[in-house]
Amino acid sequence: MKSNITSARKYFRSGRMHIQTRAIAGLVVSTLVMACSDDPISAPEPQVGDLVVAITTTGGDPDDDGYQLVVGSERRHRIDRPGVTVNLTGVKAGTHVLTLEGVADNCSVAGTHPLSVTVPSGGTAAVGFAVVCEATGIEIAAQSTGIDYPTGFAVRLGTRASYVNANASVRVTRLSPGSHTVALVLPVNCNAAGGNSATVTVSQRAVTRVAFDVTCVRTDKHFAFVDTVSNRDWIFVADENGAQIIPLVQGRSPAWSPDGTSLLFSNKICYFDSYYGDYCTGGLAIIDPDTRTVTALENGKGGEEPSWSPDGKFIAFTRTENSNVTLHFAGLNGSEAVQLSDPNIRFPQHPSWSSDSKRIVFKCTIDDGLSEICAINRDGTGFARLTSDNALDDSPAWSPDGKRIAFATNRFTGQEIALMAPVGTDITQLTSGGSPAWSADGSKLIFARSDGLFTIAADGSNLRRLTTGRHRAPAWRP
Repeated sequence: MKSNITSARKYFRSGRMHIQTRAIAGLVVSTLVMACSDDPISAPEPQVGDLVVAITTTGGDPDDDGYQLVVGSERRHRIDRPGVTVNLTGVKAGTHVLTLEGVADNCSVAGTHPLSVTVPSGGTAAVGFAVVCEATGIEIAAQSTGIDYPTGFAVRLGTRASYVNANASVRVTRLSPGSHTVALVLPVNCNAAGGNSATVTVSQRAVTRVAFDVTCVRTDKHFAFVDTVSNRDWIFVADENGAQIIPLVQGRSPAWSPDGTSLLFSNKICYFDSYYGDYCTGGLAIIDPDTRTVTALENGKGGEEPSWSPDGKFIAFTRTENSNVTLHFAGLNGSEAVQLSDPNIRFPQHPSWSSDSKRIVFKCTIDDGLSEICAINRDGTGFARLTSDNALDDSPAWSPDGKRIAFATNRFTGQEIALMAPVGTDITQLTSGGSPAWSADGSKLIFARSDGLFTIAADGSNLRRLTTGRHRAPAWRP
């Protein structure tokens, strides 16, 4: 009897335990289901927001190495340029202290700094910093008077170089405080009152002004030529002996008017743009060498390598479009330029007029790329090939009397200047060099070598150096 009662108790006890276990398991499952549900009531609220920080920089010599934006002690953001807006996401909600670090010595943060900002949970806070900078340097002014003063002057300041336009000023900043020596590079016909250099004491966060009073005198201009300065082509003029050389205007291919009062040249410049491709500006222009007044020729847009006819009425020049070079003729009365077209004219260059202003000689490309000398009438008729050989012939120049043509060639022992008759016969070697141009009386030529400009008599005598440098494209003034 006792054993039966004990067995019954074990049975009911185990059943109750089984029921309790199932109840607990059901409660756990129910809790997990509720935790995984999309019920917004049970999802935790976000505890982050967004922060927008606008940083503006004004004044001279802005901080060129950027800043560090520090948000409390938790977050840093590198700012590589002076003015920028920073968008920070996932910023912990609450109040933060913002600091700009790495501000240059000549700059300061205006207003409250550091500043506090409260980022709302799930929202956006916006603040701004204003950085004010002050330049440290020198302002150089060049006041110019007289005749034949250049368009500007090179400036030397220690190891730094700059350029100041005549009757203007330029600032050279980001200098260290202390003593600095400034010098203007003056042409030989100009002088500065008190000298062309000055020592200036520069203070932190200040620009000190120094002024030069430059006076220039008229120079003799017996010939013009081209030289490259700071990657730009410049036309220079010089006296008869090449002793006084002054810059005249940016450009190339100078050609004097028959009366010697004006200089025709090309100021065409081409650029390359990665989006738009190649594009060019400028063309032919005329400058008064004394007043430096420049007049653009509307019918010479895009023109290069001009030549002025001896009667003063016409110009010949080339144009290049899409790698195609063409020869053109135009009147100085503003009439539209006319292309001189002939099936034999390919890549014409360096045109030069005959003494009667009716015929033009030029370099042409013939047969398998050979460089020859050709001629044509200004009305497009009478094409003739004057040279015919394997030599490279270039830069023809018709003599004032019309009896000879000087040109550059490699038919002898290298780059040489030769003379020939207008029909291409009687070719004779004169001297080494290139780019020949005749004197007004036809008694001598001016020409270029790799180290300067020279003159020589038409019979090959009296060789004389005029300049030293990589000068080219000489043109003798009538």
